[in-house]
Amino acid sequence: MAVVPWIGGGVAGRYPPVRSGGAAARLPIRNDRSAMRHRAIRSALAACIVLAPLTISAQERPATPAMLCADAAALVNRVGAIVMTTGPITYDRIVRDGGFCPLPEAPKPAYELTRDVAQCFVGYVCRDKFNEGSTRD
Repeated sequence: MAVVPWIGGGVAGRYPPVRSGGAAARLPIRNDRSAMRHRAIRSALAACIVLAPLTISAQERPATPAMLCADAAALVNRVGAIVMTTGPITYDRIVRDGGFCPLPEAPKPAYELTRDVAQCFVGYVCRDKFNEGSTRD
């Protein structure tokens, strides 16, 4: 079967001639594949817009001042490492043992305010072991 080139215009006889006049004449002619791709992209974008607010929700941190001492310690013991609210504007990452600390850090005991005990041992916090003499805790 021979390929018959377009006669009477177009680029190098390969494409159909462009209609003259107006903005519609400058638009490329879409084939079925590009139309399907365009619809797929449009529907994926619409799905992202619809589903984005459902997945973006702030997770509440457990607050040690609202918990009992035994509950706070049990939570840290169960999950291993957790970020907990320790005051009105403070938080800390509390770990079960030194295995949850990054390599240059070492575990130090964490005593936090809980609902029933003022200085409750809930686990450990990871602190830089080479920074002992500084003002950091």
